[in-house]
Amino acid sequence: MQHHFQNLLKFSLLGCFLLLSAGLMAQANTQLPGEQSKKLKGEEPSGPDFQRVSLFSPMWEPATKRYAADVTEGAVFDFDSQKAAAFLQRGLRHVTLTLPTGKEGETLTLKLSRAQIFTPDFKVYTSDNGKTRFDYKGGLHYQGYVEGQEKSLAAISVFDDQVMGVISTADGNYNLGKLGNSEKAHMLFLDRKMVNPPPFDCSTEDDGIGYRPEQLNFSQRNVGDCTKIYIEGGQSLFNNLGSVAAVTNLLTGVFNQSAILYANEGLTVAISEIFVWTTPDPYSGPSAGDYRAQFQNNTGAFNGDLGHLVELDNVGGQAAGFSGICNANTDESLCFSGFSGTGFSNVPTFSFNVQIFTHELGHLFGSRHTHACVWNGNNTAIDGCAGYTEGGCALPGNPAGGGTIMSYCNGVAVGINFNLGFGPQPGNVIRNTIANATCLSVSCTGPDNDLCANAQPIVCGGPVANGNSGLATANDAPAGCTGGGIPNEGVWFSFTGNGQWTTISTNGSNFDTQINIFQGNCGALACVGGDDDSGPGATSEFSFCAQAGVPYKVYLDGFAGDFGYYQLSISCATTVPPLAPWATYTVGAGGNSYSSTPCTVPPTFSINSSSVNNSLGGDNMGFIEQQLCGDFEMTALVTSITPNGYAGLMARESGASGSKMVGLYTNRMNSVRWEARTVANTNKSVNFFSKPAPYWVKLKRQGNWFYGYYSYNGATFSIVTAQMVPMNACIDVGMAAFANYPGGPAVAAFSNVSIVDGVAPLVVLPGNTVEPGTVSRNMSLFPNPTRSVVTVSFSELKFG
Repeated sequence: MQHHFQNLLKFSLLGCFLLLSAGLMAQANTQLPGEQSKKLKGEEPSGPDFQRVSLFSPMWEPATKRYAADVTEGAVFDFDSQKAAAFLQRGLRHVTLTLPTGKEGETLTLKLSRAQIFTPDFKVYTSDNGKTRFDYKGGLHYQGYVEGQEKSLAAISVFDDQVMGVISTADGNYNLGKLGNSEKAHMLFLDRKMVNPPPFDCSTEDDGIGYRPEQLNFSQRNVGDCTKIYIEGGQSLFNNLGSVAAVTNLLTGVFNQSAILYANEGLTVAISEIFVWTTPDPYSGPSAGDYRAQFQNNTGAFNGDLGHLVELDNVGGQAAGFSGICNANTDESLCFSGFSGTGFSNVPTFSFNVQIFTHELGHLFGSRHTHACVWNGNNTAIDGCAGYTEGGCALPGNPAGGGTIMSYCNGVAVGINFNLGFGPQPGNVIRNTIANATCLSVSCTGPDNDLCANAQPIVCGGPVANGNSGLATANDAPAGCTGGGIPNEGVWFSFTGNGQWTTISTNGSNFDTQINIFQGNCGALACVGGDDDSGPGATSEFSFCAQAGVPYKVYLDGFAGDFGYYQLSISCATTVPPLAPWATYTVGAGGNSYSSTPCTVPPTFSINSSSVNNSLGGDNMGFIEQQLCGDFEMTALVTSITPNGYAGLMARESGASGSKMVGLYTNRMNSVRWEARTVANTNKSVNFFSKPAPYWVKLKRQGNWFYGYYSYNGATFSIVTAQMVPMNACIDVGMAAFANYPGGPAVAAFSNVSIVDGVAPLVVLPGNTVEPGTVSRNMSLFPNPTRSVVTVSFSELKFG
């Protein structure tokens, strides 16, 4: 029977801010064990930003209905990929997720915040061709706690095809993940409810050296520093999961679940690099010790403080020892974990994988097993879950509240309680190791360029800048420019203008970006402009004329505080297609191309036209236009036109070849051409006027009257002709060019283009500006005959 839980699988915005997120990473280092969830619970938000997004179907069924051979209790429900895609696009910082546990009427409500688990320079590589960069976009990672449960932890990762996570409560550790035999079905269950839980074994040998009292106590409030983790995924993972992205999703999801356990101890870890073997790897085992030794033999210097090999081979794990941090011999900084194959064939077993992954790193951080005879200041064991002690000391009992990460308690009834973390003594050992380390970064997640003074240089046509803005701060966020939104946590870039049309783009970023562009230097910045969503998807794009030699700054951040992987590119060009408000189209037949130089003084335009305009019934030409409404005056200098063509100004009702229109064109030698069509889809009139040096042309509208002028210097204009052409109030007006006869394209160039809207009404033309001409014979008198008033109507006036 299915159970309906509408309104349960909902996400909602929260205001609590995860200490692994953004600038609060450093604050995590001041926390004592277990204080992360306390901090989160004290920072629940309220306000207008509450949103709800569903990731799953509203129906669930008991896990025992189809998976009784695997678990004795749990819930199964379907993942909705369309809803997940929308969720990933929005990139919410704070969410609430409610899930059914499999017990009638019982749910878990998770309070989660976005977590940043990567270093700014995080990259993924594959073994293709030796070592090849892989463009990994990934998902979103969240960490938090269970509402109403004082001691609880939750880590959830959302990808485009699944959700994976571990939730730790007083009842135990819940696994959330996709079932291996289904495309959509996910299961939530307690790992202690598994019928056949995967075995756990760590073959890291104890060295028998007991801890000094000062190692078992930690009095500092600030652990300090961050540890970078390098991870290799063996080919067994790639062969089983089928893609580099799937392997990387698994490794980052497990790391997110491990990172919250370290964060709860006040420790910061981040992934610096993942290497995925897509070709046969040099690791064959068969034991964990063999894998570890082979990993050491194959690995020299690596991008991280500690290195971790993961294979899909449940043979346990092994670390090189207990002194991985700042060891001159990098072999001592490596460990191996064999993940459970069960999680990939049927039910998910993330808690097992998180346990072994976190456990082996714990050794490299300096912690022995809890059943080793090295604890309590008297070289005794903490618990007896292993059934024996390492060192032969007395075997203590099992902890009633569950074991800790460095124990073997998952093999006995009490299990391992992730809420207990490493426990006080192993946790203090690890904290002291980090506090006394001299080689670690102060912050391995905060980007240097979140300060204007550290702006990352970019150049036109250079490499695309990329990174992760998740741990950027708002310490140096500027005031926003028009279009750039309200700046949040972000990163800075710098470049020097070269006098060209410059485009800044965040295309390729995986979150909702904003950009603001400034001129000048830090401390004296002037807004150029900004953009939110002009690029593809939710990315940003802004273009402008960058002055040669002038310094510019770009601030990139996320809308409403969004963050993630970004790409920032800058491109520059002297010649570009005509920019808004200009548009282009071909009237009639023929091919045409258009360009402009928007950053020259003055800007120029060009038309390369193969249209032959020698038909009275239809027009053929290239057209650079914008829509003007009402009266106007447009002026342009025709800087060049090939001998086989004409170029000038035109106004028309539409792009139809037979549209009403007027046009004034010049060949820049001795001829001006006037065309007009007063009735759509009829023959137009074409008149030629002999004029000396007709370099400049002007087209003016007053009501339904259009007036054409020419000039040799752009200062003194003489009228060519005027004509009444009834057209719509809003028409297309601009520059046109065409060939006068077949045989090759006409190439025209224009500059000094100006438009004046709403020009003053025309008065009677001054006599000294009108050159002698002929009056059209297109004249009518009515009524005719008449005895009183007579009306004279001219359809055309011809001057010159």
